[in-house]
Amino acid sequence: MKKLFLSTAAIVAMSAPAMANDYVDRTFTGPYMGVYGGYGWQDGDIDGAGDVELDGGDYGIYAGFKADTLLDNTINQLGLGLTGAVEIYYGWSDSDQTIGALSLEKNHEYGISFRPGLSIIDDLSPVDVNPYGILGYKRAEFEATIPGASGDETYDGFELGIGTEVVAYDNVGVRIEYAHTWYGEEDGIDIDEDTVRLGLGYNF
Repeated sequence: MKKLFLSTAAIVAMSAPAMANDYVDRTFTGPYMGVYGGYGWQDGDIDGAGDVELDGGDYGIYAGFKADTLLDNTINQLGLGLTGAVEIYYGWSDSDQTIGALSLEKNHEYGISFRPGLSIIDDLSPVDVNPYGILGYKRAEFEATIPGASGDETYDGFELGIGTEVVAYDNVGVRIEYAHTWYGEEDGIDIDEDTVRLGLGYNF
C-alpha cells in the first residue's frame, strides 16, 4: 500500500508540470493575422431628411498581437486563464441605401481595439475556446450622392462588442463576433452601426 501511495504521488507530481505546459503551449500568443467577412446594419438620422437605414456585406483583413505568455507568467499564476490582445483592421463595405434622390453608402473603415478575454481549456477536447470582449476605436467613410453632386465624410466611433475564437487546427483559429459602434455626428448625420463577423486567422 505504501509503495502504491508513493507511486501515485510521483505520477501526480510529474503530470502537474505536463498539464501546465499543455496550458501554455495550447494558448495562442504573439502576432497573428487573418481575414473576415460578415454583415453590417447602419441606422442614420439625417437633419431635414429623417431616418435612413443601410445594410450590406463587410469584409477585410486584420492583424494583432496576443500577450498571453506575459499573462501566463504573471496574473495567470493565480489559476486564471486571462487573455489579451491589441488588434488593427481594415475593411470594405457594400452597405447602401437610397431615399428619393439621395443615395448613401459606406465605403471603407479601419480601427484598433483592445480584446480582453478568457481561455477555456479542456484537456479532453481537441480544441480551445477563447471568449473575449471588444473595446475599440473605428473610423469609417460614408458617401452621399444626389443628382449632379456627391461628397464623402469620415466618422469617428467607439466600438463595443463580444466574440469567441475556437482553435480549429494547430495555429488556425475561427472566430465569430458581434459589435456595436456609436459614431460622432458629422454634417447633420448621426449614425450607429451593428456588425456580425466571421473570421479565420493564423497565429505565428
